[in-house]
Amino acid sequence: MNVYLHGSADKPPVAHHILIVTPAAHLPGAEHPSEFFEADGKPKDFPVDFIHGKAEVPDTLGKYMVAQGLAQKTRLVLPGAWS
Repeated sequence: MNVYLHGSADKPPVAHHILIVTPAAHLPGAEHPSEFFEADGKPKDFPVDFIHGKAEVPDTLGKYMVAQGLAQKTRLVLPGAWS
């Protein structure tokens, strides 16, 4: 799943941005997919590497990021917005 950083029409996204996401630690006690945990049961960290505002992540992580407002599903780009 592709996710996108929030931005604005007057400023392009940065060329490179890393966001560390730990879904299982953010909402303790909630039901989480098994891939959000290490083998020993500890919450797993996911480094999400955004290149020009876009990152490819597993679907479960992408859905979490969108639901928590950390990323968007789409990015609307208007012609000439950053030129």
